[in-house]
Amino acid sequence: MTWPVTGFVAATATYAAATLVRPSVLSGPVRLGASPATNALVRAVGVRDLASGLALVATSGHAGAAASAVRIGSDLGDAVVFGLSDLPADGRRKAVCVALGWAALNGVVLALRLGAPRRG
Repeated sequence: MTWPVTGFVAATATYAAATLVRPSVLSGPVRLGASPATNALVRAVGVRDLASGLALVATSGHAGAAASAVRIGSDLGDAVVFGLSDLPADGRRKAVCVALGWAALNGVVLALRLGAPRRG
């Protein structure tokens, strides 16, 4: 894996781990509020993102591209769900921007994977 891919994957895993330890990393800026239910939901997303990050690390070739595509699809889905939510406007905007930002970064990972020379 090239260093830019490794860096993006590390950022994905770090953010996911941060949401597991402290759900307010996500729920605070997007104004989801603080409750046991919110924390559980944020942690569930964190588990999903950590699992997809590990899949990005553990795979290459077609499987790596598929792992990247799944992550991008998850991020785009998050953007749609948050965009259609009844969160306060500023929280909704932040949530959509964060989700689209991760989708874009993972799009870079996919592009780098697809452009990487194949190993024998």
